[in-house]
Amino acid sequence: MSVYDFRDRPAYNFRSDPHDCENSLILKWWSPVHDHLLSECISKEQWVWPWTIASKIVEITRPETIDQWTLEDPICGQYAWYNVLMYFAISRAEKLGFLTAIRKAEWRICPLCEQKFVEDSLPAPLVKRLGINQLDFCAPCLKETILENSGDNTLQRKKSKTI
Repeated sequence: MSVYDFRDRPAYNFRSDPHDCENSLILKWWSPVHDHLLSECISKEQWVWPWTIASKIVEITRPETIDQWTLEDPICGQYAWYNVLMYFAISRAEKLGFLTAIRKAEWRICPLCEQKFVEDSLPAPLVKRLGINQLDFCAPCLKETILENSGDNTLQRKKSKTI
């Protein structure tokens, strides 16, 4: 079973350690602009915001700053630096009260299978394709219609390059 097989529970459950946001090596370069970015991402992306936050933080931070931090921070020797940054951001957003901007996911009826599903059961790639306010189909149906069996496996490689 994968995250694409469920309708009745959130696809992700990010739990942060409240101390993750106390990383002094990140706080050394963190700014109010970064806090504003957190707030904007949460508002726009709702419950899937953690999946994009590390790359967005990198976009607004000088590359040499990120490089220096990843070299200095011993936690980056244990875990992928982008996950360290993501969990820092989750913890900081929680500490600053930004997570209250995440709306409660609604229960809906999938028009394809006519079963109930909760919006936050859709994995981030599907939410990205559809848009956070257009989650009308359940993940299992989308998996079958968009992800699996959605192409012509007999199409020759040469022909596919010209299409």
